[in-house]
Amino acid sequence: MSELLKETLALAKELSQSDNEANLRASIGRSYYCIFHYCLIDLGITDTRTWAGGKGGTHQKVIDEYAYGANKNVSYMLEALKKKRHHADYDLTKKINKVDAEVALKSALKILDKIGVKV
Repeated sequence: MSELLKETLALAKELSQSDNEANLRASIGRSYYCIFHYCLIDLGITDTRTWAGGKGGTHQKVIDEYAYGANKNVSYMLEALKKKRHHADYDLTKKINKVDAEVALKSALKILDKIGVKV
C-alpha cells in the first residue's frame, strides 16, 4: 500500500502546481487522504470497519488517537489539514488557490516526518 500512497502524494504535488481550481481542490484532498492512510498504518489500524465508532467517525478517531496518546502535534496538524480538505471539498464559495494547495502539501509532508515516514 505504501507505493500507492507515495503515488497519491506525488499526484497531490502535481495537482498543486495547476492553475485550475478543481485540480487545486483535488490536490488538497489527495494530500489529506494520503496522510490519513499513513496515520492508520502508523497506528496499526488495518480494518477501520471494526475500529470506527464514536463521535466524528474514523477520521476524528484517528485525530483523537494522536491527541490522547501518540503525538499531540500530529493531532493538531491532521485536524487542520482535515479542515482544509473539508473546505476544498464542500465550500465551493471559498476560492482555493495554489498557496492553499501548497500549504496542504507541506502540512502533509510535515506530518509524515513527525510519524517517521520517509518519502
